[in-house]
Amino acid sequence: MAYHILVAGNDVFFIDLLVEKLRQNNFFALSADNLPEIKRIINKYRIDVILLDIRKNIWGTKGALNFICELKRKSEVILISNPESVSLSIEGMLEGATDEINVPFELENLINKIKEAISRKKSARNIFVKGIKSFNDAMVKVSFAEADSFDLVKDI
Repeated sequence: MAYHILVAGNDVFFIDLLVEKLRQNNFFALSADNLPEIKRIINKYRIDVILLDIRKNIWGTKGALNFICELKRKSEVILISNPESVSLSIEGMLEGATDEINVPFELENLINKIKEAISRKKSARNIFVKGIKSFNDAMVKVSFAEADSFDLVKDI
């Protein structure tokens, strides 16, 4: 199964090159250079990881940070930054981005960060699913208990 990666930013040459390199490494990679396109892609595909290029801060500090909050609900967010964008990067991490990588970087380092993000996402999903199952089991037990069927409650 190919993991879905969205590379977002306004440095089109950099973004397109990165998408091509990710595809060569068996990722399903897409690119977007504006907010409406990012939202369209997120709504159309199950995106595992978003690589958000904040180096040029195209959305403004508040816009980018609010956007990170919105994105983190659906995907892991890795910030692509540089030394000049360190303050935005720190704020982005505080808002929910899960990792960052500074330009220039080795592709292998980025791929490792992507794999770590996917692993975190899977772990969080498994915890959520287990929590839902436990809640469901508890509700069934309560229902049987309310019906005075205590013998059935022990079997669940």
